[in-house]
Amino acid sequence: MANLFRKGGIPALASSLFDHTSPCPGTLIILVNERARQATIELQFELPVRGFDSDQRISLVYDGDTFEPGTTTVSDAPASAAQLAQVARPRGGKLKSLGLVLTQPCVVLSPSPGNLCAKDAFDPRFEQLAALAKATRLDILFDYYWLHPDKTAQFECLAGSSGLTGFPRLSAETAREADWTIFSPGEAPPCSAPPLYEEESSKRPRRSPLGSPQAPRPKRLLLDTGVYVDPGSPTEKATTIAPSSPPVDPLDPLQAATEAAMAKLLPSALRDVLPEVLSDVLPGILKHMFTVPTSTPPPQATPPPNPMSPLHRAIRAQLNDCAEKVAEQIAVDNYAHALEVRETADLVLEEHLEEHRLELAVVKEDGLMEIHRVYDTKLEQLEERTRELVETVELETSEAYTTAKEKLDEYMGEQRMELVKERLSIAQRRRSGSLATEEGARRANSVPLDMGW
Repeated sequence: MANLFRKGGIPALASSLFDHTSPCPGTLIILVNERARQATIELQFELPVRGFDSDQRISLVYDGDTFEPGTTTVSDAPASAAQLAQVARPRGGKLKSLGLVLTQPCVVLSPSPGNLCAKDAFDPRFEQLAALAKATRLDILFDYYWLHPDKTAQFECLAGSSGLTGFPRLSAETAREADWTIFSPGEAPPCSAPPLYEEESSKRPRRSPLGSPQAPRPKRLLLDTGVYVDPGSPTEKATTIAPSSPPVDPLDPLQAATEAAMAKLLPSALRDVLPEVLSDVLPGILKHMFTVPTSTPPPQATPPPNPMSPLHRAIRAQLNDCAEKVAEQIAVDNYAHALEVRETADLVLEEHLEEHRLELAVVKEDGLMEIHRVYDTKLEQLEERTRELVETVELETSEAYTTAKEKLDEYMGEQRMELVKERLSIAQRRRSGSLATEEGARRANSVPLDMGW
């Protein structure tokens, strides 16, 4: 058994096919078992009920065997902002409408054995809930994002499926099954008929007809008084077995129903009690009927066992057969009850395991989303720091390049000036050397050759 949503259900809006103007807000629970082809949809509502201090839970249960085959639909549903705020998840929603067509109205799980009345006579929710419980066509609006991705296939098996059955009731001890007639918008009307399941309460004590004042105790009374009665006397049979029936007032339906139930239960009660009564009474009666009393019993240390007559043996064999059948039936019933208890326990355990697995999956999904969020945040921070570092490096590189270029230009200028100066000096030296040479030549030309120095 798989709970398709989180533990405790999800918010939903339910409305009948002909009344979409005022949907009823409640909690949606869907149970599905694909292997056993079981499905149950439950809508829970919290309402103030007369006679209770706090709000009471009222559940509408839709079992799979009440689904009209091939009519269950799942479709996109436009909704107003108010409806979206009521059912959507905090991170946004995708609204879907689950349409149901039923062969009969749903089962109502009520916290009270009587009719349900609203605390406030002007509260219209009871009338809406009664109309919803009576409807055989309804739409359930919910947020599809509440459905875990692993449960999509199980949810889709609801649409168009046939041959489904419902899950057994697990809340029978805390809630009573009823139908839509349990809702009463105002004062609870007086009911002349006995309340529901009163016949069942009268069936529980199987010995009650024999203990009633109208029916005297049969047969066992004979052993207490010690009076011998001829079992073949029709008068005694009539006076012992058939109790006198008190006059029934035709104007009292409750008394008539009680008398009818007693008349119905009396044969089964006699069948249950007579074997025990006969096993106690018949040995003494048969002993008086088929044994001859002796005036002087033979002296014996140990009295011999009384011989059993053929009738006694036949009755004893019949009682033994009846006891064996009863014991076998009790064993079969106990075994069937044990199997039912085990199946219920298995279903409960499987439901708890499925709920824990779903919770773990939700926690895992939330953890992965948190990891992705942290990763995205850190990545954005790293990219921002990288951009800042690149901009800083570019700025510092540009400044260093500009400084180096300026220094290089300055150095080249200085070297150029040095070269210019060097060239000028060389030119001057060359010019000075050429002048001296010319002066010497000129002097040499001006001196006669025959002059002696």
